Amino acid sequence: LIPTAIEFYHSPHLSLKLASLCLFHGLSRSVHQLRTTINDTICDILLDAIKSSDLSLVKIASSVISNSVLELST
Repeated sequence: LIPTAIEFYHSPHLSLKLASLCLFHGLSRSVHQLRTTINDTICDILLDAIKSSDLSLVKIASSVISNSVLELST
């Protein structure tokens, strides 16, 4: 699932980029071990997204990063 979402993020279509970031956002709220695995895999994508001129990409990427640094699950 994650490799497909990564492929979609690299698409020129904004809707696919947003969908992949929404998936990462949902997964980033999972248990800590899963978040660590996801973060290692999508770190470059998140850094790219927060530099985007499209505010919707920046917003979702920022949410994923926030979930990753906060302990939302026990």
